[in-house]
Amino acid sequence: MKTALLILFLVFGTTAFAEETSALSVKSLSFQGNRRVVQVWLTTFRADRYALRVIDNTAPGQPYRYADLALAMRGEGCVAGCNGGFFERSPFVPSGYLISDGRASGVFKPGSWMKGLLVVRQGVLSLEAIEGFKPGDAEVTQLLQSGPWLVRAGAAEKDNNNTLQAPRTFVGTDGSGVWFIGVTDDCTLQELSDFLVSGKIRDEVKIREALNLDGGPSTGLWVKDDRFYQREKWTVQNYLGVVAR
Repeated sequence: MKTALLILFLVFGTTAFAEETSALSVKSLSFQGNRRVVQVWLTTFRADRYALRVIDNTAPGQPYRYADLALAMRGEGCVAGCNGGFFERSPFVPSGYLISDGRASGVFKPGSWMKGLLVVRQGVLSLEAIEGFKPGDAEVTQLLQSGPWLVRAGAAEKDNNNTLQAPRTFVGTDGSGVWFIGVTDDCTLQELSDFLVSGKIRDEVKIREALNLDGGPSTGLWVKDDRFYQREKWTVQNYLGVVAR
């Protein structure tokens, strides 16, 4: 009997552990940019097993809740996470609209260059355009306004001809339940857009939609148990955390 139970534990326990840690691996990729080889770090997860939370780092009466990404992810019980959207350093508020666990902050800016929304509506994760969105939707529990778009309907955006090279953070999906968060070292937005629809990354995920998040010194990616930590250079106002359902 004990032997049978041990076999069951080894079989099903190992399977459960593999499923639990499926969002904990990071793929390291690279591509040739216009000036240099660009490093990319990507972690993927399935939306039926994991959810994304928008974590507001504002703390009334204090500078912030968490000093860095790793502390935030551990404190919020996340298995992986990255920095979130753009923010003002003083006052310490989001640059656009944000909803964290049903609590809204910031200001919705439909005319902003931040044309994309990461939305959790009735537990379903999606990337949406700001056109047609109306603040006050009680079904939305998580939301982050950011931009610009990197990939739309499987095609690279072609208006990201910014020559600025900087670390980047991004979020996206294949449109069939697989999601990812990722970071890069220095590159332009157009270089990143083009890479995300290239053949090289299609071996990992076929990207249908991808949205740029805050970059530069904000860029950070963390995976549970310190398996990976691309450390940000300053404290940010919001994070995206991957949590088990």
